[in-house]
Amino acid sequence: MAHVLPVCSAPAVVCEALVQPSVECKFWCRTRYSISELFNTTLRVHSLPHPILLYAVAAVLFEALAAAGAAALAAPIVKNLGQICAGLSDEAEEREQEAMQVDIEGGAGAVGPSGSSSYASAAEAALGTAIRCLGPQQVLEVLPLQLLEGLTGTAEARTWLLPALRKHVSGTQLAYWAQHLLPLAKQMANLTAGASNAGQKAKAAACHALELQLWGCLQAFASWPTDAAAVYPAIAPELASAFHTREDLRGVVASVLVRLCKQARGVAVAAATGSLTASEATKIAIRDLQLVSAAAVPTPDHGEAAEGDEDNIVTNGNDNDDSDDEDAADLSSQQGSGSGGRGSGGVGSPEDEGPDAAANAPLGFTADVALQQLLALRSFSSKWLGLMCKVFLEVSPEGRGHVGEALAAYASVSDPQLLANLFRIALTKYAKIAKDAAAAVPPSDPVLDGGGSPEERQASFLELALCLAGGLPDSALDPLFAACRQHVLGAGSLLQKRSYRVLSYLTASRPEWLAKHLAAVLELLLLGGPAALSPAKRYRLRCLRPLILLLDTTPCPPLTGLVDPATGAELIAGGASLAKTDGNAEKRQVLLAQLLVGELVLSTKEVNKKTRTAAYQLLVDIAHELDDARPLNLHGPNPNTSDSDDDMDYGDDVKIKRNKKNNTRPASGGLLDFVNAVMGGLVGSSPHMQSAAVLALARLVFEFAGQLEGVVGRLLPA
Repeated sequence: MAHVLPVCSAPAVVCEALVQPSVECKFWCRTRYSISELFNTTLRVHSLPHPILLYAVAAVLFEALAAAGAAALAAPIVKNLGQICAGLSDEAEEREQEAMQVDIEGGAGAVGPSGSSSYASAAEAALGTAIRCLGPQQVLEVLPLQLLEGLTGTAEARTWLLPALRKHVSGTQLAYWAQHLLPLAKQMANLTAGASNAGQKAKAAACHALELQLWGCLQAFASWPTDAAAVYPAIAPELASAFHTREDLRGVVASVLVRLCKQARGVAVAAATGSLTASEATKIAIRDLQLVSAAAVPTPDHGEAAEGDEDNIVTNGNDNDDSDDEDAADLSSQQGSGSGGRGSGGVGSPEDEGPDAAANAPLGFTADVALQQLLALRSFSSKWLGLMCKVFLEVSPEGRGHVGEALAAYASVSDPQLLANLFRIALTKYAKIAKDAAAAVPPSDPVLDGGGSPEERQASFLELALCLAGGLPDSALDPLFAACRQHVLGAGSLLQKRSYRVLSYLTASRPEWLAKHLAAVLELLLLGGPAALSPAKRYRLRCLRPLILLLDTTPCPPLTGLVDPATGAELIAGGASLAKTDGNAEKRQVLLAQLLVGELVLSTKEVNKKTRTAAYQLLVDIAHELDDARPLNLHGPNPNTSDSDDDMDYGDDVKIKRNKKNNTRPASGGLLDFVNAVMGGLVGSSPHMQSAAVLALARLVFEFAGQLEGVVGRLLPA
C-alpha cells in the first residue's frame, strides 16, 4: 500500500465531487475487494484520484482494520492523513490572517474561499473515523501532539488535533487522559505562570489556551469510559482542586462530573427496570443503591440576571427581556423530564446524558461497568457534595449554572441518607434566615452565606435544596413543597420565581408525588394566581402542563381549601363548586380544566416575551400529548348499529354530545377536547381573553392543519 499513499498528498484536483463516495467504497470493500485491491482499483479507475474519494476509502479502511484487530497496519495512512490535515490547518490560518489584514486595510481585495477547502471536511472526517475506530492512543502514537516541542521551536505542534479529540473521542480509556494529557496540562500551567512572571504575555496566553484545550479533551474521554471505576479515585483530587480554585476550569470539571453521573445512572436505571440486559446479581446491586427514577434530576438554570432587571422590563413595557439570561433549553428539559414528555435531556445536555442515555450507550458500556462507575462516584459523594454546596453559595447567581447542574447530577447518584442530612440543613438555614429577618433583635449567629440580603440568601438555600432533591425519594420532598408555599401566595419576585421553579420540578419530574398531593398543588396554584408576578409566570406555566395532562385521566378531588372554613366564602371565583365533596367529579374536572387552560391561553398575551414564547410552546406540547394519548377520531360509527352518518351535534357547554338520531359515535380525541377548551375563550368576558383565544387557536390550527382540517369550522357555531 505504500505506493498508494503519496497520491493522497498530491495537490487538490479541481473536479466535480463524486456522489456519495463513502457508500460506494463501503460496498466495494465489503463485497468484492480486499484492502489492497480496493486501492489498486481506485488507481485504475481514476488516473488522478479524487481526494474526497481517497479520504472516504481511508475511513472505510480504518473501520475494517479496527474490526479485524489490525489497527497497527493503519499507521502509515494515519501519518499521511495527519500531514494533509496539518497543511489544511496552516492554509486556513494563513487565509484567516489575510482576511484580517484586508479588514484592517479597509476591505479592499476580499479573500475568496480556498481551493482546497472543499476537501478539508472530508480529510477531517477521515481523521475522526481513525480516532473513533482505532482509538486516540493509536492516533496520538503516530501523530504526537508535540506541544512542548512547538513552544521551544524544535518541532511543529499539532494543535489542530485537540479539537478533533474533543469531537470524536468516545467510549475509550479515561486512563489515557490521566496518564498523558493531564501531566501535559500541568506543564502548560507551569509555563503559563513562568511566562506571566517574566512578562511574556503572548507566550503566557498561548500556554494557557493549550492548557484549557487539554482539559477540554477530558469531556470527550469522560464520555462512556470503560475504566472510570479504576481511574476516577486517582483523578478525583485533581478534579476537586480545579473545581474549587480554578474558575476557568470549573465549567469543564462540572460538565465531566455531569456526564459521568448521568451516563452511568441512565444505564443502571435501565438495567434495574429490565429495559437493558443485565445479570440478576447486577440488578440487585443496582436496586440496593436506591436510585430515584432517571427523570427525577432537576435541571438548574444556566445563569440568571438580577431580578430587578426583569421587573423593570415588565414595568416599562419593554419587550426585549434578554436580561434574564436563562438557558432556552431549560424549559424543554423540564417539560421532557416527566412521564410522557416530548422533550428529552437536560439544559444544554447532549442526548447521551438525558433520561434516554442508555439507548445511546456503546456495547462496551454494560450494566456492570455502569454499576462499578456509580460505586466509584458514590465513594467520593461526601467530599464532593460538601465542596459543591460551598462553591454554590460562594459564587454569584449568574455563575451557578454549571455548579448547580453538577451538584444535581452528583446528588442523583449519592447515598439518600447523606443527601437527607444536607437537604435538612439547607431548609433549616432557609427557615432561620426568614426568622432572623423578622426578629426585632439581630441574632448572634446569623446565616450570611448565599447573598447580600435575606431575600437573596433565602433564594440561594431554596435552590440549593432543589439541587439536592434529585437523589431523594418522594416521601422526603414534602418539606420542600411547604417551604415554597408562602412565597407562591405572595412575596418578592426573586423568592416567588424560585418557589415556582421548585413547584415545576415537583409537578413535572415527580408524577407519583404529584398524584398523592394533587389537591394541595391545585389549591396552591389557584390561590396563588392573583398574586403571581410577571417574572414568575414563566415558571408557573411549567406547572400547568403536567396538571392538565394528569386531569385528562384522573378524577379531580374536592378542593376544600378554596373556601374559607370559617365563613364559607369563596377564596377564588368558582371555588365553592370545586370544593364540594358531594359534587360531580366530572364537573369539577371540566371546570378546573377550563381554569387552567384559560390561564395558559391568557399567557399568550403576556408582556414578558419569554412567558409568551413558553405559553405557545406549552400549547403545542400539551396538544401533542393529548393527541398521542387519545388520537383524534372524526368518523366513529357505532358498532352496535348499521348507521354510518357522521353528523355531529355540539352543545353549549362546548362538549360533543352523542347524536342519538343518527346512532353514530361523536368525534372524539384528546386534541379535539383541548381545542374545544381553547375555543371557550372566544366567548370570554373580556376582549383581552377573546384576543388571546384567537391567537392560541391560530397556533393550534397551524400546528395540526392536517388533523383539524374542516373541524374548527364545524365547531365555531357552538
